[in-house]
Amino acid sequence: MNFSAFKYKDETPLRTIGKVKDILGDMGLLPIERAWRNSLQGFFSVSVNIAGTDLSVNGKGTSCEYALASAYGELMERLQNLCTFRLSFDLSPQAL
Repeated sequence: MNFSAFKYKDETPLRTIGKVKDILGDMGLLPIERAWRNSLQGFFSVSVNIAGTDLSVNGKGTSCEYALASAYGELMERLQNLCTFRLSFDLSPQAL
Protein backbone atom coordinates (compact mmCIF):
# COMPACT_ATOMS: atom_id res chain seq x y z
CA MET A 1 0.00 0.00 0.00
CA ASN A 2 1.28 3.44 -0.91
CA PHE A 3 0.81 5.43 2.30
CA SER A 4 2.17 8.62 0.79
CA ALA A 5 -1.08 8.91 -1.18
CA PHE A 6 -2.99 9.39 2.08
CA LYS A 7 -2.70 12.68 3.94
CA TYR A 8 -5.02 11.63 6.74
CA LYS A 9 -4.68 9.24 9.66
CA ASP A 10 -7.50 6.82 10.45
CA GLU A 11 -10.26 8.61 8.53
CA THR A 12 -10.71 11.26 5.90
CA PRO A 13 -11.20 14.78 7.22
CA LEU A 14 -14.89 14.86 6.29
CA ARG A 15 -15.62 11.56 8.06
CA THR A 16 -13.77 12.80 11.15
CA ILE A 17 -15.79 16.02 11.15
CA GLY A 18 -19.03 14.09 10.73
CA LYS A 19 -18.26 11.63 13.52
CA VAL A 20 -17.35 14.38 15.99
CA LYS A 21 -20.43 16.45 15.09
CA ASP A 22 -22.60 13.36 15.65
CA ILE A 23 -21.02 12.72 19.06
CA LEU A 24 -21.43 16.34 20.12
CA GLY A 25 -25.01 16.42 18.87
CA ASP A 26 -25.85 13.28 20.84
CA MET A 27 -24.53 15.08 23.92
CA GLY A 28 -26.63 18.17 23.20
CA LEU A 29 -23.57 20.29 22.42
CA LEU A 30 -23.59 22.78 19.56
CA PRO A 31 -20.21 23.50 17.94
CA ILE A 32 -19.78 26.91 16.35
CA GLU A 33 -17.19 27.31 13.60
CA ARG A 34 -15.80 30.82 13.31
CA ALA A 35 -12.75 32.89 12.44
CA TRP A 36 -11.96 31.08 9.19
CA ARG A 37 -8.66 32.22 7.74
CA ASN A 38 -6.67 31.43 4.63
CA SER A 39 -3.64 33.57 5.36
CA LEU A 40 -1.32 31.84 2.90
CA GLN A 41 -1.80 29.57 -0.05
CA GLY A 42 -2.19 26.06 1.35
CA PHE A 43 -2.66 27.20 4.97
CA PHE A 44 -6.11 27.35 6.53
CA SER A 45 -7.20 27.86 10.13
CA VAL A 46 -10.49 27.91 12.02
CA SER A 47 -11.75 28.25 15.57
CA VAL A 48 -14.48 26.01 16.98
CA ASN A 49 -16.23 26.66 20.25
CA ILE A 50 -19.11 25.05 22.11
CA ALA A 51 -22.13 27.37 22.31
CA GLY A 52 -22.75 28.72 25.79
CA THR A 53 -19.26 27.86 27.06
CA ASP A 54 -15.76 29.31 27.06
CA LEU A 55 -14.37 26.14 25.45
CA SER A 56 -12.68 27.12 22.21
CA VAL A 57 -10.06 25.36 20.09
CA ASN A 58 -8.14 26.12 16.91
CA GLY A 59 -7.37 23.91 13.96
CA LYS A 60 -5.06 24.32 11.01
CA GLY A 61 -4.42 22.41 7.82
CA THR A 62 -3.65 22.51 4.12
CA SER A 63 -7.36 22.81 3.23
CA CYS A 64 -10.60 23.88 4.91
CA GLU A 65 -11.44 20.24 5.55
CA TYR A 66 -8.11 19.48 7.20
CA ALA A 67 -8.28 22.63 9.35
CA LEU A 68 -11.78 21.77 10.53
CA ALA A 69 -10.89 18.12 11.22
CA SER A 70 -7.87 19.36 13.19
CA ALA A 71 -10.07 21.65 15.29
CA TYR A 72 -12.65 18.94 15.97
CA GLY A 73 -9.89 16.49 16.88
CA GLU A 74 -8.45 19.00 19.34
CA LEU A 75 -11.92 19.62 20.76
CA MET A 76 -12.51 15.91 21.36
CA GLU A 77 -9.06 15.52 22.92
CA ARG A 78 -9.80 18.33 25.37
CA LEU A 79 -13.21 16.91 26.25
CA GLN A 80 -11.84 13.37 26.71
CA ASN A 81 -9.06 14.65 28.98
CA LEU A 82 -11.35 17.06 30.86
CA CYS A 83 -8.99 19.85 29.79
CA THR A 84 -11.58 22.51 29.04
CA PHE A 85 -9.38 25.43 30.07
CA ARG A 86 -6.69 27.38 28.25
CA LEU A 87 -3.27 26.51 29.58
CA SER A 88 -2.24 30.17 29.87
CA PHE A 89 -4.85 30.66 32.60
CA ASP A 90 -3.04 28.13 34.78
CA LEU A 91 0.44 29.51 34.42
CA SER A 92 1.99 32.34 36.32
CA PRO A 93 2.76 35.47 34.29
CA GLN A 94 6.48 34.68 34.65
CA ALA A 95 6.00 31.36 32.84
CA LEU A 96 4.45 33.03 29.79
